[in-house]
Amino acid sequence: MTNIQSVATSGGDEDFTDYVIDKVKQLKYKMIVPEPDQYYGEQFDILIVKKGNKKRTLKILFAIARGVPIVTEKWLEDKIANIEKPLTSYYHSQWSKAVKKSELCNSNLVGKTNGTEKTLFQGFSVKIVGGTRLETDVMELLVEALSGTLVEEIGDADILVVPDKYKPTEEIGDANMIKESSLYDHIGEYKDFSKINQ
Repeated sequence: MTNIQSVATSGGDEDFTDYVIDKVKQLKYKMIVPEPDQYYGEQFDILIVKKGNKKRTLKILFAIARGVPIVTEKWLEDKIANIEKPLTSYYHSQWSKAVKKSELCNSNLVGKTNGTEKTLFQGFSVKIVGGTRLETDVMELLVEALSGTLVEEIGDADILVVPDKYKPTEEIGDANMIKESSLYDHIGEYKDFSKINQ
């Protein structure tokens, strides 16, 4: 990604956030600092995560799902110092593998590349069963970021995203179930859906 206009941050304390905001202002990028319950639908071009942070946040999941680079603060520091390196050299070590997989899959999806790799839910219809920890409208945005097609009826779904303690109360047909926490694990590692029950 070369056309970076908007920046978000995650996984740091208030001092780190203030540090990132200051650097972003110097670079004249747009800083995405929404209210905690409003950022999920907000698109950003790059996510700054503090070096050494291993906490998986919702912003990180959305960045991975959308194929958005996740970099450390070193990227900002070098940008200000006019040091040019490949963007991948700044990728956060905790998330670089998943981001690289997602970038490739998202490039294939929009026709930038011709590979056969697909985004996690590409080609699948998905039904979210109520009761997940994440609010349904936010979960829907996450499914859409993974190229899933949302459906209303269980019978129309290839995949059911269910709460961790879900017990089926109706016939689910041929739909595969994935528990909420398992979905986050799969996004965090960008595991192919064919391995979703493994």
